[in-house]
Formats: sequence, structure tokens, C-alpha cells
Amino acid sequence: MTALTLGEVVVVTGPPGAGKTTVAGVLASRAERAVVVDGDAFFSAITQGFILPWDDRSHNQNVTVIKAIGAAVRQYADAGYAVVVDGIVGPWMLTDFLSLLGEAVVSYVVLRPDRETAMSRAVARGKPWLVDPDPIAKMYDGFASLGTYEGHVIDSSELDVESTVDHILERQSTLRLQPGPTEHAVVASGYDLVSRAYADHMGSMAEASRLGWLELLHEHLQPSANVLDLGCGAGVPVTRELARRYRVTGVDISTVQIDRARTLVPEATFLQADLSAVEFAPASFEAIVCLYTLIHVDVALQHGVLSRMHQWLADDALLLITVGETASHGAEQNWLGVAGATMFWSHTEWPTYRRWLEEIGFELLTDATIEDDLDDGDGAGATHHQVLARKLAE
Repeated sequence: MTALTLGEVVVVTGPPGAGKTTVAGVLASRAERAVVVDGDAFFSAITQGFILPWDDRSHNQNVTVIKAIGAAVRQYADAGYAVVVDGIVGPWMLTDFLSLLGEAVVSYVVLRPDRETAMSRAVARGKPWLVDPDPIAKMYDGFASLGTYEGHVIDSSELDVESTVDHILERQSTLRLQPGPTEHAVVASGYDLVSRAYADHMGSMAEASRLGWLELLHEHLQPSANVLDLGCGAGVPVTRELARRYRVTGVDISTVQIDRARTLVPEATFLQADLSAVEFAPASFEAIVCLYTLIHVDVALQHGVLSRMHQWLADDALLLITVGETASHGAEQNWLGVAGATMFWSHTEWPTYRRWLEEIGFELLTDATIEDDLDDGDGAGATHHQVLARKLAE
């Protein structure tokens, strides 16, 4: 059964009578830890001076409520819960809502049964302040033509609740809003600018260290195994070495790095994508290599990213990953001496990563504190933690 990712936010919206509340509850049950945030409860919390949300005078109130919902959602998501929002969050509200969520990965689901079905359900339900067909029809019309958001619509007219939830989970990658996290854009731009300087700066010692860790994979993997290299950069030296033995897919956020990788390692397959948003089918890989990459993802998203890596791996498959040794969050200007290149890092301390990995379902095979010769934003050589883990059979 496909599960929700911890730390991810799923907004289940649509007109009255769409089935949001029932679907949200079942959807939340598909996660190990989940919270349903009831949007109506935030409106009902206004005990004096309440204005009906469809009233022309309600704009300031509605903005306040949607921001309050967003703030609550952020707290739950940052704590590692899968968060399902049940409420009317139209595209016209998304800017205010998303402004409170930082870099949380957000899926936007619009349940939109046919008009007759929605109207009959809403009227029969008889919510205390929503019994008049006129505002129900007005709100339905607000979701009738969504332009660029039409791809987020699920027609729930003929679907039962379980089938609707299955549709949402099957389409999650297409239901995600286009991520626009500032820090991740900084990482992409930074690596575009330092692509060649990074390779020069790595040095032979760092290169030998990274290739040395690959030897641990070689001891366990069969030739032609499917291997995912997350944060592959320009493809050298790690992706090139992997491609000599395995079927390799490389992913990197930098367009320049990916373009160079395709030239330098033509035998591998490459995808330019953000690690916090990319998707692969479950059990697709016998190993994932993620060296010096997760540390560029906002730490609030990292538990969810690790959970998705777990899903992409087959049983007993391997994860080779670099995580933080100590907590750090920040950026450096003119990184590696390249004018205009800014780089962003974000990580927690090693004991937290260890707990996360074990909670998610990994067995740690070996780990070590490592130092390399690249600057981690504090003017000194970076200290990280290298981990080889195995996905426990489910």
C-alpha cells in the first residue's frame, strides 16, 4: 500500500460536498505519523465578529485564517508529521498559504465531483453556517475553471473514498506544486557557477576518499545492479566509477552539472531535478548513493527525503549517504572563490540522523566521521558523517 511521506503536506480542497473531510481522514491513515488540519475549525474559532467566508467583506478575515492554518501546518510538518489539510484552499489563497510553509513539499488536490453531486451532498450534510444553496453554488463555481491548476483536479463523482485516496497517492508526483524554495534555487545557481572550480578544488585526496567508500558497495552489489546517484554533479569521479559496473541514473539540481555529466559519462542516464521533489517507482534500485547532497536540502525536508529513498530501494538494498556531523544552517557568498556563487547548507547532528534512519527502516552497516577539503561555509574544512545502511526487508 502506497504511503504518505513524513514531513509532506497534502492539501485536500474543493467545493462543499466534494468529500474532502472523509478523504482527508483516510489519506492521513496512510502515514506512520499524520495530522489532519481541519480548515473549518479555524473559521469556527472566531467567536466574535465572524464574517461568513463568502461575504464580500470577509477578505481580511479569510487571509488571517489561511495564514493561521499555514502556520499550524508548518509546525506539524517540521516535526516530521505527514500533514493533510482539509478545507477550502482555492488557488487564490495559495500565495498566502504557501508563504508560511517554508520549503515543505506540498501536494495540491482538488476534489471536484460534478455540480449536481456536490450540491446534493452539501445540502444534505447541512453544516450549521452552510445550508443555503446559493453560497454552495458560488463556491463550486470558484473551482469550476482552474486554469493551470486543472491538472490537480480529481473527479470524485463516481469514486468511493478508498479509490479517491488511491488516485491521490498514485498521482502524487503530478499533484505536487512546482517547488520554488529559495535555498534550493541558490544551490542550483551556485553549482552552475562553480561546476569546474568544484572539480578542481576537490583534490586527489577527496576523490580517493569518495571512491574508497564505493568499494563497500562493490562488496555487496551484483554487476548491472540498478544504482541511483543523487547529487551526481558533473559525473566524476563517482558516477563514472559506478557506471563501469552498474546501470546508473544520476540526478542533480544544477543544469550545468547535468549537461557536463551527460558528456563525461555517456553510459549513464541523467535527470536534472530537485532532490526534495524528484520521484521514482518503489523498489527501483539495489543501491542509492547520495554523497554530499542531502546536506544542501533544508533540514525540515530531510526526514521526508530519506523516507522516499527508503521507498525507492528494494528490500536489502543499500544506501551510501553523507549527512551532518553537527547542526548547521546557512550560506556562504563567493563560495570556492567564485564571484557571485552562493552555496547553502542545512543539516542536523549525527545522533538525529541515526535515529531517523533506524525509524524509517534502515540497518546501519558502517559509519564514520569524515573530513574533506571543501569549505562548508564556515571557513574551515567540513566535517560530516558517512553512512552505509541497508533497507530492512518489509
